[in-house]
Amino acid sequence: MLNHKLLLKRKSGNVIDAKIDTLKQEGLFPAANIVNDLAEYNASNAPATVSALAAPAVGMMPAASGKKLRKAKLLLQR
Repeated sequence: MLNHKLLLKRKSGNVIDAKIDTLKQEGLFPAANIVNDLAEYNASNAPATVSALAAPAVGMMPAASGKKLRKAKLLLQR
């Protein structure tokens, strides 16, 4: 298992609270069901769920409550 530390920061430098988990996927082409897999994960009680992104309508990508998303820097550290 990989042990990475994820650090998200705003432009101001303030750290954004984040949690990491593994998305379990199955089948010959696991990425083919990514939207459904993410929706099911987000509907569970897993550590890194985003409940606002749970259970999208068929054929639609989930929306983040209609709010504009902002950019963040992503640093992966081992």
